[in-house]
Amino acid sequence: MGRALKRKPTEITPVPWKDVSVSFERYVQPALDNHCAKCHADPKHEGYARFNSKSRNGFIGFKEPYMNLLGWPTWGFAYVG
Repeated sequence: MGRALKRKPTEITPVPWKDVSVSFERYVQPALDNHCAKCHADPKHEGYARFNSKSRNGFIGFKEPYMNLLGWPTWGFAYVG
C-alpha cells in the first residue's frame, strides 16, 4: 500500500492567482515582449526569421506566437512537427 494512503489527506492550498485564469497573453506574452522582442520582433534581426514574438492574430482566436511555441492543433490526428 502506498504511503499516501496511510495518512490523512493534505489540505489543498489555493493557487496564488486566486480566481483569475492563467493565460498566455497575461503571463507569457509580456515576458516575450520584455526579454525576446529585441531580437525576435525586429525584422532587421536574424532571430525574427526563426521566431516572430510580436503578438498578432493567429488561428481561431489564438495568437500566432502561442501557436508557434506550443504547436498547431491536430484535433484527433497525431501531431507532426
